[in-house]
Parts: sequence; structure tokens; C-alpha cells
Amino acid sequence: MGIRFTRSWVVLLIGCLVAPPLRAETLSTAFEQLGIETEPLEFHEFSGVQFKLNGVTAYVVEPKEWASGKPWIWRARFWGHEPELDLALLKRGYAVAYCDVQNLFGSPQAVARWNEFYAVAQKLQLHPKPILEGMSRGGLIVFNWAKANPQCVSAVYGDNPVCDIRTWPAKYSPDDWKRCLAAYELTESQASEFQGNPIDGLQPLADADVPVYLVLGEDDRVVPIEQNGLELARRYQALGGTVRTWRKPGQGHHPHGLHPVTPLLNELLIASPRDELDPLPLEMLTAKQRILVLGDSITYSGQYVSHLATWAKQTHQMPAERFLNVGVPSETVSGLSEPGHAGGKFPRPDLHERLARVLDHTKPDLILACYGMNDGIYQSFDSERFQAYQAGLTKLKQAADERSVNIVFFTPPVYDAHQQAEQLEYEGVMHCYASWLIAQHHEQGWHVIDLHFAMQRQLDANRASDPQFTWQSDSVHPNDAGHRAMAAAVIHGFAPEFDPAELDSPTYRAQFAETHETLKTIQQSKLEATGHRRPNIPGYRPEK
Repeated sequence: MGIRFTRSWVVLLIGCLVAPPLRAETLSTAFEQLGIETEPLEFHEFSGVQFKLNGVTAYVVEPKEWASGKPWIWRARFWGHEPELDLALLKRGYAVAYCDVQNLFGSPQAVARWNEFYAVAQKLQLHPKPILEGMSRGGLIVFNWAKANPQCVSAVYGDNPVCDIRTWPAKYSPDDWKRCLAAYELTESQASEFQGNPIDGLQPLADADVPVYLVLGEDDRVVPIEQNGLELARRYQALGGTVRTWRKPGQGHHPHGLHPVTPLLNELLIASPRDELDPLPLEMLTAKQRILVLGDSITYSGQYVSHLATWAKQTHQMPAERFLNVGVPSETVSGLSEPGHAGGKFPRPDLHERLARVLDHTKPDLILACYGMNDGIYQSFDSERFQAYQAGLTKLKQAADERSVNIVFFTPPVYDAHQQAEQLEYEGVMHCYASWLIAQHHEQGWHVIDLHFAMQRQLDANRASDPQFTWQSDSVHPNDAGHRAMAAAVIHGFAPEFDPAELDSPTYRAQFAETHETLKTIQQSKLEATGHRRPNIPGYRPEK
């Protein structure tokens, strides 16, 4: 009689709960507190530990600086093979973990072993929802464990994954087939009717809204994609699940991986779990008299600010003049500027050069701030640039606190690379910046409204029906519709019941045009009064 996946396997006994925190500065110290002996492990430029879990080899490699929440990717089989994705995530603050399930073929024994490793991971305070990564036969354990524990997974990535043991190893590797049958305690005849493959029983995973990402070599003769990855995709989508597939024409089972890895990396950064933001009290906005708005060129153009002011006026009788928009094009909160910015004519202005003058002049009782788009200076992810962004926002928060002024941070808008490979990296940079800012709400109590992922969800939905859809023809600056999407996200952050259709009435549109003109006049006056380092904008004051 073969072993079947029953309800007892569907949910971990530990229930994806976070264990009590360990007081440990390093992984090795944390394992020591758990009474688990470890040995040092080097993985490229990163360090970690190797240890035995009930006699089985396991690894955890930690990033040099953790992303908020200690996210991680859990690799199945073939440790270190085609490591581009693992390294990219390590650089962005994710850990990489491995627990050997050799010769178990995703069987209930393998699932039980991964349950044990997951329990350790939670004691280490790794995030309750890892990304699962399965290459080739690793697909068996990642999908079977995910189905058994759907609430404990953020995403599943399968790379030419085995999704049906009746195709591999049954038709390709006789010795592996014997071991596979033994692992499942199946006979040949029972295997022909087996319903415990990754392609079976996908409904719990679909119900948990876990996205699946597949990288498939179209000429795979070892693990044919029609009976494996594509069959899983068809079944999962029929159940309402989300699948994104990259097909590699002319490639077989090897090489694994997506090259370049950036499109897959960006999707996984979007799918990574983030705690929901609580709505801010509406009176935090409506009760204020002088609302200072800081930001870069997107804020300087100001349509999203004018939409917010128009909505506040029509819905809550707030005078538009309360909104003081002093955004400055090219500005950063990090103080960074790329070499040769603006053709070498001037470096990017730094908010902190003018911040004290602006606060002294406007005397705000609320600050709204939107930075990030320029702060990565349109280059690949770099930890030092990321730290400069974090430090700049922290300094802005401290300045507001010193004056006892509430400040609300907006995550940066999306950067739209238009699917151009050479620009896709910067999309992921903005995902990281936005995720960090959201985490500050939960970790530090900051007031945060998410524009970035709200826009990303809407952009993805629009792209599903129109692959050429964009709000940003230059990848950076939103058009009128993009500013409306930004405004809708901001308003929703204060008023969850808000319906974006409210911005469509003829009365609203007429009021918006008047409000926008009023706010631009105020903007010019305030910029001239406070000054800044951006040429060709009212209020420019060259450095002496």
C-alpha cells in the first residue's frame, strides 16, 4: 500500500508561527543557543554555517546586512549550481538555506524532513514565508512541501522542475525510479495511478494565492516540459493560481537558471511578503493647516498632489492653499549624484541642503515626503547607496521629530523599464527601497503610505490585457493617468473606502484644473523664498 498525502501533511504542526526571538548577533551564536553544533561555511563572498539536522546536511548562508523581516530563499537539491539568483538575493538582504533530501523524491519523508528544518528556521527568526527554489528533481520537494504548507510560502520557483515522477525518473533513470518507488512505498502498478505528484492537489496552494515562477528549456528531453512544468502551469491556472513562465527556445534540461536573472529576481522581490500597512487617521490630514510636500521632479510636476488637494477640498472642505508643494527636480534625500548628471552641468541637489530653510519658512504641521526614484541614481543595486537612502530618510524623520511635526512617507513610484533588459535592474532597486520603507512602519512606527506596490499591481493588471501599457514613457515620470494612480494610493492610505471613480466627475475635473494652477503659484513662491541648488527652477541659488 503506497503512502498518500493526507490532511495531516497539509499544515505544519508549528502553524507557520514565529518562534520567540533569539538574542544572537550571528548565525553561529544563534545555533549555539539552540544547542546545535555548526561549522563555518563560505559561499562566494558570503558566510554561513553548515550543520546536521538529525544526521542530514543543512546549510544557512546569511547576507552581510539583513533585509527587514529576515527573508530567505530555500533551495532544494544541487547546492551552489547556477547561483546567480541566490547571490542576487543575498546582496539584497535575503538568506539562502538548504536541507538535503537526496533520494527522497519529494515523498512524505522529504516533506517531514523539511518540516523539521522549517522549525529550526523559525527559531532562527527567519521569515515565516520563504521563497522555494527547485531545479530539476528539486521541483518534487518544493511543490509537495508548498502544497502541504501553503500558508508558509511566499513564492515557488521551478527550473525545469520534475512535476510528475511517471515522466522522470520512471522513463529516464531506472535506478532512480527504483529509489523513488521505495521512497513512496509504491509498486509499479500503484505508481501509474499515483495522485501525489506536484501536478496533483494544487488547490490549497492556489487558495493561498502563492505565485509560481517557471523557467523552462523548451527542448528538455530529460524532464519534458509538456508533462511537467507546462502541465503544472495549466492545472494551476485552471484553479485560479498565478503562473509566470520564461521559456528558453533551443535549450534543453541544462543549463539551469534564467540569464540574465533580473526579470525573475524582480518578480520574486514583488512576491516577497510584506505586512499590510494600516490606514492612517483621516484627521492626520484633514485637521492640518500647513501641509508641506517634499519630493523630486515627480512631486514638482505636482499632479498627484493637486489631486489629493482637490479631493480633500471637495470631500472635507479643506482649502487647497493648505498644501505647500516644494518638490525639486533631480533632488535626492540621500545626497547622492551619479557622475556626469545632467550632462555634467550640475550634481543632483540634496534635500538636506535646504531642509532647515524650508521648515523655518513654512512652519508645517504635517509633512508628506516622496523620495527614492533618484536615490539609486539609476544604477544597479548597491548596499552603500541603499544605506545612504536609509540614512537620508532617517535624518528627515529626525528633523520632523525635533519640531514635533508628523511626517508621512510615500514609497517611491514604480520605475517602468518597459521590459528592456538593460533597465530591468532598476525596477528591482525600487522594489527594495519601497519594501524597506514599508518595514519602517512596522519596526519603527513610521507613518507610511505605499504608492510603489499599489502602482505595480495596477500596472501588472493593465499589462495583462495590453503588454505595451505604461504610465511612464521615459521609465520615470508618470503621465496624467500615472499621477491619478499615485493620488488614488495616497488617498486610500487615509480613506480606505475611497473609490477612484470619484476623480472622474466633470465637477471634480474642473476643480482639479483650478487647484493645480493655485498650487503651482504657491509652489513658485515657496521655492523662491527658501531656495535650492537646482538650476532652471524658480528659487535657484548657486553654491557659493
